[in-house]
Amino acid sequence: MGTDFTDPHTQNIGAFIQDSVKLGRNLTVNAGLRYEQQKVIGLEDVTTFTLKNEWSPRLGIVWDPTASGKAKVYGS
Repeated sequence: MGTDFTDPHTQNIGAFIQDSVKLGRNLTVNAGLRYEQQKVIGLEDVTTFTLKNEWSPRLGIVWDPTASGKAKVYGS
């Protein structure tokens, strides 16, 4: 009785872009977008599973209530 073994591996691609916009003296908005793709490659180098078009938007807001650079309230 024979047994087949496989040693799967993955190929991953990822990219990220982000920008920061200062709206006034004490408010900053950070926005970004991330893209990922993953392939799982199995027996005889055949792609068995692919995750593509995985987009993740990012948004963050930073507010300095004192406008002095010494305090911040933020969320994302």
